Amino acid sequence: MRDKGVTLIELLVVLFIIGAAFALVGVTFFRSKEDIDLKTFTREVSASLRYARIRAVAEKKIYAFVISKDEKICVLYSENITGENDDDLWKKISSKKIPEGIELEDSEDNKKQDILRIDFSPEGGSTGGEIKFKNLKGSVIQIIIEQITGRVTIQKAQS
Repeated sequence: MRDKGVTLIELLVVLFIIGAAFALVGVTFFRSKEDIDLKTFTREVSASLRYARIRAVAEKKIYAFVISKDEKICVLYSENITGENDDDLWKKISSKKIPEGIELEDSEDNKKQDILRIDFSPEGGSTGGEIKFKNLKGSVIQIIIEQITGRVTIQKAQS
């Protein structure tokens, strides 16, 4: 007859199963970290674009969102219509560095340009276009800016 309790082998088997489960969860989490970083950054960029559209309409002046491929930076400018200094036609509102591991993917709109620029007009429209960001894993998310309405949407792109 057997005593009540757990043998050492049974305990080791259970610990091995728990360890394997934690290892699988850890691999899945770290594999998708690049995707989480990409989603976070594209949401921040789209929020800046929406802000530019709202401010352009509210303040009745042009807002420009500029991405420099070489400097890996996104900058939001507003038209300087105060008349204080004619040399400064644009006032810098905010800037955000493109994180390591994320890059601007070439599209038809920006293939031969070092700078991608989208303007938002006081009427609510924009120059329109799409911005695609890609991570090292190859995942691509695109931000679409409609020309007539200036509406900004995010969607997962085909890589």
